[in-house]
Amino acid sequence: MAGNFELVTDHDGNCLVRLVDGRGEEIAVSVPFTSSSAAIDGINSFREVAATAPIRDHTSSAYRRRVEQHEQAAPHHDRKVPLGQSRRLRHHGRH
Repeated sequence: MAGNFELVTDHDGNCLVRLVDGRGEEIAVSVPFTSSSAAIDGINSFREVAATAPIRDHTSSAYRRRVEQHEQAAPHHDRKVPLGQSRRLRHHGRH
């Protein structure tokens, strides 16, 4: 089933990329691009990344499975950082 990328203009005059399947049904829509050449660059980047990108499931059921696996692997008192929280400090504009 061959699909294609379509360049379209949104109501603000930006260029969007639509990915449609072989039946013409929309699969995805890009962020707005300022020009069609920028959108084409975006398509090329997408092609490179999508060819080898892993699938990361962030649905609620997958998250629950990761929490359960994490809890089984390490007792509560051994955890340094709770699951889902970053070890990195965020400065939020403070210098």
